[in-house]
Amino acid sequence: MSAPTSAFVPPRPPRFRGTLPPLTALRVARQNLIAVWSDEAFAGRFLQQRFLFRWLFVANSPEAVRHVMVTNGDNYWKSRQMQRALRPLVGNGMFISNGDEWRRQRRMAVPAFHHTRLRAFSGIMTAAALELRGRWDALGAGAEVEMTEEMTRITAEVVCRTLFSDDLGEDRAAAVFRGFADYQATLSQIDFFELLGFPRWFPRMPSGKARRAAARIHRVIEEIIADRKRTGEDKGDLLSMFLKARDEETGQPWTDEQVRDEAAVIFLAGHETTASALGWTFYLLSQHPEAEARLHAEVDRVLAGRPPTHDDLPNLTYTRQVFEEALRLYPPVAVFSREAQADDEILGRRIPAGSMVLVVPWLLHRHRALWRDPDLFDPDRFSAERSKGRSKYAFVPFGAGPRTCLGAAFAMIEATIVLAAVAQRYRLRMRPGHPVAPLCRLSLRPSDGLPMRLEPR
Repeated sequence: MSAPTSAFVPPRPPRFRGTLPPLTALRVARQNLIAVWSDEAFAGRFLQQRFLFRWLFVANSPEAVRHVMVTNGDNYWKSRQMQRALRPLVGNGMFISNGDEWRRQRRMAVPAFHHTRLRAFSGIMTAAALELRGRWDALGAGAEVEMTEEMTRITAEVVCRTLFSDDLGEDRAAAVFRGFADYQATLSQIDFFELLGFPRWFPRMPSGKARRAAARIHRVIEEIIADRKRTGEDKGDLLSMFLKARDEETGQPWTDEQVRDEAAVIFLAGHETTASALGWTFYLLSQHPEAEARLHAEVDRVLAGRPPTHDDLPNLTYTRQVFEEALRLYPPVAVFSREAQADDEILGRRIPAGSMVLVVPWLLHRHRALWRDPDLFDPDRFSAERSKGRSKYAFVPFGAGPRTCLGAAFAMIEATIVLAAVAQRYRLRMRPGHPVAPLCRLSLRPSDGLPMRLEPR
């Protein structure tokens, strides 16, 4: 199918020509990580810059991405910066671990995300989406909601129910939600000392707020783990799977601390990114009536007024394309950072050990050599016809290779179900005159939120 007849160019930071001085680039990146890239960066295959004691490289082509994340992935570990930022919350969980420890954790976690489990979890997603609609129905036509907050709420509900069943309760859930919000508020994508190459022992100012927030979350999860072990009840949720998990090579289970850390990983990764992408999806649809009308037509035809189920997913093709296009334009994780463990070579460039190597979906997904009209919102670019021949390393919202996000299929199912359920009942309209601009620190979100008006269909 051809591209949409109406063109919409979603907002993005202004681009500049040439190269920013290193200290200026650091200042800009500290404010907004996606504003630091020059216009030339959206056409280059491999980028590099030196910051005092350290080289920074950007793998900016499918070939380079494949090398870093697949071919020689064992040489590129999660960066020390990411480990330092997230360790108070996730310990040595698989989100930041490396090497043999990560491989062991991954082996033990994979069964929890088997497709049969995902089918069961899709019912939880549908129930949460219908509850969201019910809350909106109670607000009345014309009410305004803040879409990023609404999507964060529903994705947090889904991950809590799939992870803990009904064990949280209102008080525990409130403590966990507040704890994660407080923790994320302390995080930044940029550590000046790390990027400049200062040694590991160089003192950083610890965040007491982050430690206290992590401690609150840990207490709740530890209480639930203790309750489960005392009763021995298997509730069929992710926590039960983690408690039963055994390393296929050693037969050893996870310790309670490891189960706690993996539960924290799932919550952190399982709601923030999907919420961000869904918020952007509803914004993009509100600005493109043609795409919105096609989405509504598909949802009406496939669902015929009933709630979406797992069996409907293969037929909600355009709904999925809309979400994929939102992931392309506004990837929730706009930067993947790695650290070279040994000297290497990528596309003829020498990579010294200790270098920081980035894969930047924000650049890759808008690369002029990889995408036609890359700054346009065009869901049809993900149709089967137009996807033929496209490298899978040109579109990496969930990463690539062995470290691809374990919850990628979970996120796609959840987003498709939520999008279809909302589209059955509502159109969303932005508050007139409200500025929309993407801001990237930990994840890519609208800088001033997305206040949207509810219009019943």
